[in-house]
Amino acid sequence: IRYTTDGSNPSPTFGTIYTGAINVPENSSLFIKAIAYKDGWTPSQIVSANYVVTGQVADVIFTPSGGTYTTAQHVILSTATEGATIRYTLNGSDPTAASALYTTAINVPLSISVMIKARGFKSNWLTGNIGTEVYNVTGTTAFDQPVLTPAPGTYANAISIAIGNPIPPDAAVYYTLDGSVPAADNGTLYSAPIPIDAARTIRAVAIKAGWLPSYISGSYNFAAAAPVFAPPAGSYANAQNVVLSSSTTGASIRYTTDGTDPSPVNGMVYTTPILVNINQTIKAYAIKAGYQDSPIVSATYAIGVYVPVVATPVFNPLGGTYPTAQNVTITTSTPGATIRYTIDGSEPDMTSPLYGAPVNIPLNTTLTIKARAYRTDWIESQIAVATYTVTGTVSGVIFTPPGGSYPSAQSVVLTSATEGAYFRYTTNGSEPTDASALYTTAINIPLNITMTIKAKAYKTGWDSSSTGTEVYDITGQ
Repeated sequence: IRYTTDGSNPSPTFGTIYTGAINVPENSSLFIKAIAYKDGWTPSQIVSANYVVTGQVADVIFTPSGGTYTTAQHVILSTATEGATIRYTLNGSDPTAASALYTTAINVPLSISVMIKARGFKSNWLTGNIGTEVYNVTGTTAFDQPVLTPAPGTYANAISIAIGNPIPPDAAVYYTLDGSVPAADNGTLYSAPIPIDAARTIRAVAIKAGWLPSYISGSYNFAAAAPVFAPPAGSYANAQNVVLSSSTTGASIRYTTDGTDPSPVNGMVYTTPILVNINQTIKAYAIKAGYQDSPIVSATYAIGVYVPVVATPVFNPLGGTYPTAQNVTITTSTPGATIRYTIDGSEPDMTSPLYGAPVNIPLNTTLTIKARAYRTDWIESQIAVATYTVTGTVSGVIFTPPGGSYPSAQSVVLTSATEGAYFRYTTNGSEPTDASALYTTAINIPLNITMTIKAKAYKTGWDSSSTGTEVYDITGQ
């Protein structure tokens, strides 16, 4: 017998003479052609056979390996056997050819302990050994949220912002000033108060090994303080030298004495005291680069005769940010005085609406009220200005997809109709708080898990939403 293994045809004069069994090792294939011949006889027909020797599928590799983790894990399964498929279970049973087919990383969320069993399969190969790893994802609670001091708001001068208690002494704090999300590889390591002299949004994260990160953010703005008149408006027997000043360091002041509003192109830049030797009204505002302009304020002077000045109106509550609708009352301490006001940014005068009832400021509104008080034969008051921002309650959390029973792993996305809202959530049945896990990406729920997600939506200066709850039963069938 002569035979070949390269696909060519053997003959009585070509090919290898068969002397013993032909070995075909594991993980190889061999195509054999053979012919039999004998002197004086006609050679046999050529016969052929193809042999593919497979072997056993290599063991499954788990990445990362089992253990205890403080953050959600994405477990990748692989095998060194090319072309093999992997089947796995999460309920402790041994995987079979009917078990879940591995196609993408298995997500193990917070507050879950999962045993993953897996083995490799390949047609005509021996099934791989069962691999087992246990993952305990603790979801350690984040420490309390860092505190920004002074609190976010609008300031008249440069400030230094401290990021402080209740951060543990061995935690590291990183911050950004450009609005990006801070992290150990993105941001500046906090070591001392941060000086700022222009509008900034500070975002900070406190990080400690074995703990979930804790985030805080706050927006800071700067506005020049309105000018102050010395002496104040009023009646004087003699001419007065009126000094204008602003408590904002480095601010300049522009003013008018003809009753018009000062602006970048109207009025004079204040440099020396203003001589007032006739009945006159001075209007002024303060300016500083990088700051919002101050409101325009005015003072009226009567020279040579005493004429009383109506007291400047007072707002209650004071201007600021509120989470609920506000009814603003306007009063003056001058008996018999009337008040006129505007809400369109214009200066109030005798033709403006007469105040008679509280000014209502509804939810999701920013409104600036200007008011001035009048009394017959008196000098009108200075203009009072207050800005109100009424936020409201953050809209409820929307879960996509909603809770229910699903045969495949789910990635749950949290949203809210309130723009700029952020979310905190739990997966252990507890009520979410300011210290709960911060939602940054879809919450992954793997096969053979029942999980209850509770979530609340937050926004700085707003009341947090009610707690939303959805239950997901991932059957794996």
